[in-house]
This record gives sequence, structure tokens and C-alpha cells, in this order.
Amino acid sequence: MRSESDKLLCLFRDGAPDDWTDFSNEEKSFPQGNDSTGVPWIIEIVSCGSPECVRWAIEHEVELKFRAKTGDTVLHACIERKKSASKYEILSILITAGADIDLTGYNGWAPLHLAAVRNDMRSAEILLDAGADKFLRTTIDDCATAEEEAISAGNKDLARYIREFE
Repeated sequence: MRSESDKLLCLFRDGAPDDWTDFSNEEKSFPQGNDSTGVPWIIEIVSCGSPECVRWAIEHEVELKFRAKTGDTVLHACIERKKSASKYEILSILITAGADIDLTGYNGWAPLHLAAVRNDMRSAEILLDAGADKFLRTTIDDCATAEEEAISAGNKDLARYIREFE
């Protein structure tokens, strides 16, 4: 028997607009509110859903500029996804729809800091192309830039890319 979270994963990843509409009729907080654990639905959708589901949620006016209780923003949640074509498509969709590319989350990191630590070159490229502030410093610890975080994590190629990006 599937758990509730497995059912939602399948719904967000494999479902279609009619499925999401049906779910929103059953779950009145969907997609604008939070799930039963207090996590915003859009974070759940971004973490495991399809690009089509993300677009559907945006069309249903979900908020994209917020920091969840966990410290996640929608862009942080996207960067934490496994590397895949859909991950980068979703990142671009969120940015185009107005997600704040410099909103800090956990550890005082902006999305570019997280991409730097995760050695996620493609996410860093997308963020920088969209205008992410490469000079933004974390709000904790060493108050580091994304380049400095990449260096600390041993991601020298990504650090160089950030430094040389204009």
C-alpha cells in the first residue's frame, strides 16, 4: 500500500491538470497553502513535481517570494532536486514567473550560494544569467560570497565561473 507522500509524489510527477484540479477541490489549501506538516504545497511540487505541475500551480497564483519555516525558498527547493533536465526547466520557470533569485534561505544562503556548495554549474549559470548577485554575502558564519562558498567546498571550476561571470 502506498503512503500518502508516495501518492502525492505520483500526483505531482505523473498527474495531469485535471488530477491537480480534482486534488485542489478535495484539499482546499492546495496549491496556495501548506500541506498537513506545514510545508508550502509549492515547495512539495517543486521538490518532486513535473514542470507541467509547476506551471499549473503558478497559473493558480501560488506565492513564489517567501521563506518557509524550514528556511527553504522555491529556488532552494529546486536546486536540491536531483540533477535532471526537468530540474533546470523548473528553475527557469520559477525565475521567469518571478521567484526572487537573491532571497536568502537556510544558512543565510541565496540560491547561488546553494548551487555553489552543491557544485551545480547549470543552476549557477541559470541564476547568474537571470541577474543573481554574485557579490551577495551570507548572513552567518564567514559572511561569504557564492564564489567563496564554492572554494570552501572544493568546487574550483564553479568558483572560477562565478568570479569571471559578467
